[in-house]
Amino acid sequence: MNKYKYLKSLALLTCLGANSQANAELFDLKYTATVTSITADEAYFPRALQSTSLAGSIVSIGDTVTGVFRFDTGVVAGTWENGPETGLYHDLSGYSLSIGEFREAGGFGSVSVVDSSDSEHGGDKVSLYHRGYYYTPVYLSDTFLDFGSSSAAIFPNSQLTADTLRLIGPSRFSYKYHQILDEDFTVNADVNFWSMTPAVPEPSTYAMLAVGLGLLAWRRKNAATHA
Repeated sequence: MNKYKYLKSLALLTCLGANSQANAELFDLKYTATVTSITADEAYFPRALQSTSLAGSIVSIGDTVTGVFRFDTGVVAGTWENGPETGLYHDLSGYSLSIGEFREAGGFGSVSVVDSSDSEHGGDKVSLYHRGYYYTPVYLSDTFLDFGSSSAAIFPNSQLTADTLRLIGPSRFSYKYHQILDEDFTVNADVNFWSMTPAVPEPSTYAMLAVGLGLLAWRRKNAATHA
């Protein structure tokens, strides 16, 4: 009977371990950048600005941009093919952005990975996109972070990894801010740093593991008491 209880506990921990492994392909793509231009996107007459207000927060040229795109490389949301290019995309499961005093999180988006078979038509590339809708104040936004290479041999089978991402560089960061009945703004920045690292497990994962370990310890102690 005690052996049976031990095996049940071991099975529970195995399931918890499997749950942790399921998150092993969840990554955070982190980056920092420096704002190089701000534009008021008026129809036909865009104006260059030194600073502006986004949702009540001041953003200026020279400000630091930091952001995170979170996605699971083990879950493919879709695939496509266009001439010499094949690609796939992953849905975003997390997003955050700060530009100077401005902060933003939430929304939805995707990570598109393009595997080119012919470098003459452009090399392999990665495009990260996010769209957010917000209500205090009411506005919507689009965030773009693109990576590109002249090589067509970076992403075999469109597989994005931390190692392959190091082989290419960012080509642009752009943030578009659209406020109803007001001006639209575009913020462009030069990317200084980027990395792709495993996402930190959610607190619930640690809690489940702790419960499993506690249960195993209790059952071992109980088995020793009745031996």
